[in-house]
Amino acid sequence: MEIGSINKGINDLSRYGWKIEEISRAFKISKAEVEHALKLNSTSSNNKEESIIYHTINYTLDELINMVKSPPYEYVNFYNDKPIHQITEILLLPGEKFRKYPDNEKIEVSNFGRIKIDNKIIKQHEDHKEGPDYLYIKGNVLDEEIFVYRYVAKTWCLRPKNSKGWHVHHISNNGYDNRPDNLIWIDSSSHGLIKNSSMIKKI
Repeated sequence: MEIGSINKGINDLSRYGWKIEEISRAFKISKAEVEHALKLNSTSSNNKEESIIYHTINYTLDELINMVKSPPYEYVNFYNDKPIHQITEILLLPGEKFRKYPDNEKIEVSNFGRIKIDNKIIKQHEDHKEGPDYLYIKGNVLDEEIFVYRYVAKTWCLRPKNSKGWHVHHISNNGYDNRPDNLIWIDSSSHGLIKNSSMIKKI
């Protein structure tokens, strides 16, 4: 009998309530081998449940600079001709998925850039301090105003373990597009170079 078949048989008998001694006699193997097989089966099961597929694109600084677009910025993410960030209905949109915000379990963040707190979609506001380029949340459970892209990047985008002081960059330079594939964590000096390049493109 193949090892895979034995492991499956051991796991099945265990689920049916067989004791280790009984399984050992049935397969004519030691109790230690039974325990080892059960441990492997348990580890494999946990790995399947916790497995994550990462979608990550690594860009060079030059590539990011070339991808920057100049204002005016426009809404790019719509559902039924309405900008998604303006939709506050609780129903999931086609293709939308929410995940827990790592800094506060009361907050959930979608891959479309919508924010949910206490099962309510939170209204997003446009930042007019430096032009209507970014979306932010105010009056939230964190009791502070924070940009939507920070929520999305912390929830959906891979970042280095030692990312203190790093910035979140909009790849297209469009602050209305807070989908994860338009966001990337970047060190502050590189972000400054990209911002300078976008200023040059305005001229």
